[in-house]
This record gives sequence, C-alpha cells and structure tokens, in this order.
Amino acid sequence: MDKVRIGIYDEELDYVLRFSAFMNKVNKGRWRVSGFTEPQNLNNQVQKGKLDLLLSTDEKLISVMRKNYPQLNCVYLSSGGEPHAEDKGRIYRFQSARVIAEEIQRMVDGYFMLSVMDKSSLAIYSPVSRCGKTTLLLELIEGGGWLYIGMEDYGYIKDYDERQSDDFFYYIKERQKDKVIEIIKSSRGVIPSPFYFSDTRRINREDIEWFLSVFEGALGYKGVVFDIGLGVLIDLNMLTVFDKVVVPYINDDISMGKKRHFEETVGACELEDLLERIIYIDMKNEPYEHMRRLMQ
Repeated sequence: MDKVRIGIYDEELDYVLRFSAFMNKVNKGRWRVSGFTEPQNLNNQVQKGKLDLLLSTDEKLISVMRKNYPQLNCVYLSSGGEPHAEDKGRIYRFQSARVIAEEIQRMVDGYFMLSVMDKSSLAIYSPVSRCGKTTLLLELIEGGGWLYIGMEDYGYIKDYDERQSDDFFYYIKERQKDKVIEIIKSSRGVIPSPFYFSDTRRINREDIEWFLSVFEGALGYKGVVFDIGLGVLIDLNMLTVFDKVVVPYINDDISMGKKRHFEETVGACELEDLLERIIYIDMKNEPYEHMRRLMQ
C-alpha cells in the first residue's frame, strides 16, 4: 500500500477542513486524507472501498461503521477521558494537532505495515541512537532466510569477524561479483559492520544498486536487510534504492523531536519516493512482531 487513505468525519465543516489540511501537510506522501460532513457521502466512499481508516468525533457513527464494515479501521476522536488512554481505537481530540497526528501515525503503522512484503531489500535506519534495532534484527534473521548487512559506526556482533566485512565492502566498491558472493555464502547470514567506519561511508547509492543486482534471486535468501548507523548515512537519497525503509523510534520527548526533524529533512529534500517507502516502528510497541510479519 503506497498511501493510506484516511477519512475524517465531523458535522462541523471548518474542523474537517482544518484537520484534513494539517494531516495532509505533516505526513505528505505517507497518507491521503479526505474530509466528510455528510454521512451519505462517507458511506458511499466506504462501500466503494475508498477508505482504509476512518476518524470521527461521532462515537455512534464509529460504532456503526465498525459493525457494518469490519475491514475498515475506525478511530474515535474522544471529547473526554485521558489524552493517552490505552484504548487503541480512541484518541483524545483536545490536544495539539501534531500530537494527534503522531498518535494516528502509530496506529497506521500498526494497522498497515503488517502486510507481507513482496520485495527483497530492506533498510533499517533511525535518527534515534541506541534504540535497539540491531539486537532486534539479529533475533529476526535467525533461520528466517534474510541476510543481515551491518553499516554502523563501531558496530560489534559477538562471534563474527569484522575483517571479513571490511573485504566485503571493498569488493562491492571494486565490483568484484565472485568475491561478494563468496563472502555471502560463508557468512552464516550475518555480515557485521566493518572495523573501520570509513569503509561504510565510502559506499554510495550506485554501490548499493550494484550489490542488489548481484543479490537479487541468486543466493537462496528471501531478502537482505541493511542496518544503517546514524552517522553513516551521508546522502538520504541512498535510501530510495531499497524497497522499504524501516525507521524505528522511541516515544519520548527527545526521540520524537529527532524523528520530526528527520521527517522535516526528508520533506525539505523533496524525496517523495522515499516518503512512500518509509515504515515507522515504535520500539516500545511490539517491534518484534511488526518486523517479523514484515520479513516473513
């Protein structure tokens, strides 16, 4: 699914227009938001399968929609209760629009990222350091048919030889296909980050494209995942090579600020193609299960 189709329903036209405009602005490329003030117009769109997620301040309407259209994900924008209630189908509406958008984004990730990925290349990159992404990936790739490639500063994986991966990135730069395949075959599914961090910083978009052309369908793996460190990524455009880009984050003030900075930077660089590939994962909200389904 390239863009999640979201509908917002409320009887007040001004609220619908302002909220829809804000939602489309803050997550441009990730979702497409439409506003509704007439129940019949909303029903017509739902019946045609034109919506994936419905947000509404009308609790009765949400209840009816959940009953009549179980395939439609519905969220009640509540006027009462706690702002961060545990009910995953409810968001407290009287808080900042940005906070509401972040809550909706977490729901979108949970609802729609779980479809099976039919591609073979995945990058995991986070603007938040020390979020646990490497540990998560190593647990997932055990016997799962995926090749792990580390691209972190000072990366370390116990019982794996970094010197082998130093040669690996050198052979990619030199376009030595046979050597690259030889290292992959002897890797046990894990190629750790090289000892010298400068080796990964020399890797560019063209190098990754060449590697993926070598890797594609030739080595018995279902897919390859690149674990890219915070300081390694020099050019955001490199991420557009991958079929999907997973961005883990932690739901605290500092980490969310970094995440917003990352989103704004991608938007400022006008990388629309990248925006459509990004999947966000809350590392405190069942990240293993989300990634497992993505990589199955």
